[in-house]
Amino acid sequence: MEGGVRTAVAVRWAAAAVIALEAGFVIGSVTSRPPAPPPVRTAQAGARTSRLGRTTSPATPSPTPTPSPTPTPTAGPPTTTTTVTLQVGGLSRSYRLIRPTQPVADRLPALVILHGVNASVDYEVERDGLLPVADAGQAVLVYPAGYEESWNAGVCCPPASTDGVDDTGFLAAVLQQVAADPGVDPARVTLVGFSNGGRMAYQLDCAQPGIVTSMVVALAVPVSTCGASAPVSLLMMANADDPAVPAWSKSCGPPRDRRRSRRRCGAPCLAIRSGT
Repeated sequence: MEGGVRTAVAVRWAAAAVIALEAGFVIGSVTSRPPAPPPVRTAQAGARTSRLGRTTSPATPSPTPTPSPTPTPTAGPPTTTTTVTLQVGGLSRSYRLIRPTQPVADRLPALVILHGVNASVDYEVERDGLLPVADAGQAVLVYPAGYEESWNAGVCCPPASTDGVDDTGFLAAVLQQVAADPGVDPARVTLVGFSNGGRMAYQLDCAQPGIVTSMVVALAVPVSTCGASAPVSLLMMANADDPAVPAWSKSCGPPRDRRRSRRRCGAPCLAIRSGT
């Protein structure tokens, strides 16, 4: 900016000098009298005399403007959270949608996570530790809210099971909306369930085969029989010391065998490893 101001001032001064020279030449050409002696200079140093004899002060260059500092952009939150409400079976249901603000791709995979019994969505968000995945822009997280913190997975669990809540219809509607989201890859929607939420995932898959192509179930087994269904990728997690849903250490056990047969998977079950 300083160089630009100086250049502009020099141009203005050069133009003024040309105009003054031209004006003096014209005045000198139209008079026949001898030139008058130069006037006595009484102005301060730095002043100049105009062609009319008046003493004027030199023009003061415009001050150089000081550029305003560019504000440092403040990083926004890595995700946005929205609560979506649905009307299903005469009840107002909702789910929480956590979306990255800087996704790594135009369409991301989505994880639809079902909490356990007596657990809220807030508690599940804190427990499962998946927020860093959304913060990194790698996935969309969806947390449906159970009926009074429970899911109707057949014989389990009250009050949703005893009140006959249509959780199958609710979750089907949630999955349909998630798959239609322009920021979600519909081929990469995974249903995740913990405990009662895991049993609900089994129940939904049996009721609507093919509604998802992959499932992750932790500490849960199916609580009702299920007929033939479409193949689905399944990750089951169990704890050998779990008194409610123990893992089978020497065989796949009846629930796994039935599910492997129903999925038409010919390979034997994987060995269960101890660990946290």
